[in-house]
Amino acid sequence: MYQRNCFSCDGRRNSGSIGSTGPTGSTGPTGAAGAGLQSTTSFSLAAAPNYKTGQVVTYTSSGYVVKKDAPQGFPNVSPDYIVLVEAGPTGPTGSTGSTGSTGSTGSTGTTGTTGVTGSTGTTGTTGVTGSTGTTGPTGVTGSTGTTGPTGPTGSTGTTGPTGVTGSTGTTGPTGTTGPTGTAGSSSAKSIVFQGTNAGFQRIAGSPGIDSNVIPYVTAGAGNIVGFAASININNLPAAVYTIDICKDVPTNLSAPTSSYILSTITLTTTDKITGTMTFSIKSTDIGSRQPQVYNPTPAPGPATVTWTSITTGNPISRGDAISLYINPGITASAVYSIFLITDI
Repeated sequence: MYQRNCFSCDGRRNSGSIGSTGPTGSTGPTGAAGAGLQSTTSFSLAAAPNYKTGQVVTYTSSGYVVKKDAPQGFPNVSPDYIVLVEAGPTGPTGSTGSTGSTGSTGSTGTTGTTGVTGSTGTTGTTGVTGSTGTTGPTGVTGSTGTTGPTGPTGSTGTTGPTGVTGSTGTTGPTGTTGPTGTAGSSSAKSIVFQGTNAGFQRIAGSPGIDSNVIPYVTAGAGNIVGFAASININNLPAAVYTIDICKDVPTNLSAPTSSYILSTITLTTTDKITGTMTFSIKSTDIGSRQPQVYNPTPAPGPATVTWTSITTGNPISRGDAISLYINPGITASAVYSIFLITDI
């Protein structure tokens, strides 16, 4: 007979029966003894260099075994540690147990009896008050002496009659006018300065040297009383110009300090000015004055002038050196006059 086909209808070979298990092989030799586990301690990075192989450490709720002496790193990431016990997930929180019943309140103990209050001692008797002594009699008041009589007032004498007013006499003839007296020694005078472009101005007639080097010298004592100016300008800009009348300025100064300034005249222009500007001002003027501008006929200019006395009374003494300072500079085409009254 032919051998039966061993394939199933779907083309697969029929599985054969499983053979019997072979004999067990001989037991291999026993391996070398391991290092064994050491004591368990909580992991410390500072103490890790002292760990020996087999040391068990705990870290983040897990247990680890040290694989080599002086391991490096942290147990959960370093290859120098083997996980021994890994922390499992936190279990669900158990249900809260039922609250026990409240125990019965014990009975209140009996209140002890109040002790007997001791008796109050007897108050001693008040001593007898001594009798008040008798008041002595008041002495007799002496009699007031009699007031002497007031003397009689003398009678007022009679007023005599007023005499008759005499008639007014005729006015005598006017006497001849006496000769005119000599003039007083005090007189007014002016110091004339010519302009410079800036800083100290020059005494008129000065050989090209400014008034801080060649000043005007007074011959008598008195006061500064006025100032006048005649200035020819072309498009003088709007600004504030200070004109300082000074005395005794050191020749090495390019500008006077306050200790050398007697008076300051302030010229304030509010618009550009072209033409010849003139003004005068006295130390006694109150408030500001307005300059005239000739272009070509005179008219009030867009400017004001005020006088400020830095030294009260603007006094000068015989021999004082007077100079004139202007800042910022205006023009060299100008004439300035300082008026003073002195005793010579």
